[in-house]
Amino acid sequence: MKTPATPAQTNLAPQDSLLATVDSLRQLEPAAECVDVDHAQIVRIGAHDVAVVTVLVVIPPAEQLVSGSAIVRPRQEADAVARAVLDATNRRLAYVTVP
Repeated sequence: MKTPATPAQTNLAPQDSLLATVDSLRQLEPAAECVDVDHAQIVRIGAHDVAVVTVLVVIPPAEQLVSGSAIVRPRQEADAVARAVLDATNRRLAYVTVP
């Protein structure tokens, strides 16, 4: 018999990792200038911690909210947050054109 799900524990994601990942994306891909992190958390799901990130892609006049996630390995929260940002932006920047 399954036990009922418990609410996920939430923690703030490492901000330095978020900023460094977005900055690196912008240096490598000019289209990433339209990307900004909306929210990031590390949540407990079952027996695992998962980094979850929402990213806002702004291409006037439209905005698109996308999400990414990554399993957190022991003592590697910053790495998981960076992988979650990359997961959120993966395959989306190819569709953005920069004048």
